Amino acid sequence: NDHVSKLRKSFPPIDWRNVNGVSFVSPVKSQYDCGGCFAFASATVLEYWLKRHGHPPSISVQHLLDCAEKKSCEEGGLMSTIFEYASHYAVMLDIEQPYFAKDKTCPDGKVLSHIKVANWRVLSSDNVKNAEGQLEYLLHHYGPVSIGIDSKNWDNYRGGIFRASMCGKDIDHAVTIVGYTKKYWIIKNSWSKYWGIEGYIHLERGKNACGVAEYIVYVSSAYPVLQRLPSKP
Repeated sequence: NDHVSKLRKSFPPIDWRNVNGVSFVSPVKSQYDCGGCFAFASATVLEYWLKRHGHPPSISVQHLLDCAEKKSCEEGGLMSTIFEYASHYAVMLDIEQPYFAKDKTCPDGKVLSHIKVANWRVLSSDNVKNAEGQLEYLLHHYGPVSIGIDSKNWDNYRGGIFRASMCGKDIDHAVTIVGYTKKYWIIKNSWSKYWGIEGYIHLERGKNACGVAEYIVYVSSAYPVLQRLPSKP
């Protein structure tokens, strides 16, 4: 961790929506009235790994909701559960299992899977010194990073930098950091492209704003597959 902290000062800003004219981030979607934000945040991370290998389709959030957790729309869930699921079971594409914004039944038998997670990790300001300071390193080496966030005051956000003084650290939502500038984190939300800055929020850096460093979950290794795997744990 100390090594990472020393390295991070040399990293330039990055935005995975445009790296040399190529986007590794799928379009912003809407979770509607379903509490599946954690699955949307996780899907953005998995889609980066697909795109990195030349496979850009959107991951099926519905499949992740139905198979990795129970009653996800009603009760929510964790990104760590999604990545653990994706390291053992099938992950379908959105075109194969579209989003319905409600809990459905996980498919029986084997289905066509497109990605497998080889390694994922969790960081937190509770157990890792300067967890927020390590996000630059993670974004450059492993792409978009999923996080838990305090979104209670986000409803009326329309633009600009959302300051740390405008929110607490009581985590109630999941989003994905896709890049940063010197002043803010670029965060993809799942409240549709009509919210915020075309679906994104710019969150102040360096102050653990909205609890940005309280629950960080990232994938350090994943690869595309094309094989039939069971989807039910």
